[in-house]
Amino acid sequence: MYTNSIFEEGWWLDAVAPGQWRELKIERDGVIIARWPIVISGKKMKIPKYTQTIGIWMNPEYVKTIADEEEVYLQFIEQLPKNVKAEWSLAPENHFYLPFVWKGFNISVGATYVIDDLTDMDATLSQMSDMVRRNIKTAMKKVVVKESSDIEKLIEMSLTTYSRQGRAYIVKPEILRRVYKAAKEHNACSLLAAKDADGNVHSMSLFVYDENKCYYLVGASDTELNSKSKAHTLVLWEGIKMASQHSKVFDFEGSTIQGIGTFFRRFGGKFAPHYTITKNNLWGDLFHVLKPRIKNLLGHKK
Repeated sequence: MYTNSIFEEGWWLDAVAPGQWRELKIERDGVIIARWPIVISGKKMKIPKYTQTIGIWMNPEYVKTIADEEEVYLQFIEQLPKNVKAEWSLAPENHFYLPFVWKGFNISVGATYVIDDLTDMDATLSQMSDMVRRNIKTAMKKVVVKESSDIEKLIEMSLTTYSRQGRAYIVKPEILRRVYKAAKEHNACSLLAAKDADGNVHSMSLFVYDENKCYYLVGASDTELNSKSKAHTLVLWEGIKMASQHSKVFDFEGSTIQGIGTFFRRFGGKFAPHYTITKNNLWGDLFHVLKPRIKNLLGHKK
């Protein structure tokens, strides 16, 4: 209740940002007009890991016009802690971002990709690229996709992938464990694994959902096995089919990275923007102003 998505639920925020979040509210005559949960870590207002957006929920019975939205945004901005650095992604439902611009925030566009109609799986499959449909058929001959409870295997595969790519794993495994546990307790997730006849896991993905959207949250594959079986494609397809039983929309949790966007569009994903707001604190603003002069003093070449 009072949420745009699963990411704004109290239990979700307890999992990804324990002890760091609180909610701002606007009430009128005992009725909640708007709600905005925020996460503050030190001197920074941030989006937690595994969380796509956290937006402002507005009561449609009271917030009906742009003027109403403007009033809500401005009231919430006034409630924000002072001298805090912000890096925040608003929910796609929050389109009217100008009040943040007026108050000194910077706006950039984030991206995801969605399948916005899950009522007909045959139609959904027909909108996927020939390559995706071929890979699904290939994978169906080599692996079987079933529900799993082995979150440790997903963590292990994710760590292996990052290690192979020479990158540090950017999220601590305990956060993923908490997310999975909380979502499982609220009947809001599905962990799918593709295994061959010998029990080898080729690919796994964790999906979380509410009645409106299902999100492709985390995926990992055994690079060698998946290259031959194309299991990851089948896991995603099974995830989309699963989503049709719970939600109205499938969200790929997309990216501004070109290759990732291309991959999701092959599944029929449509571009869906959301807005990110950023703002430096006082010292950040001062550093931004002085940075060119400091570089000149140090003899930095442009």
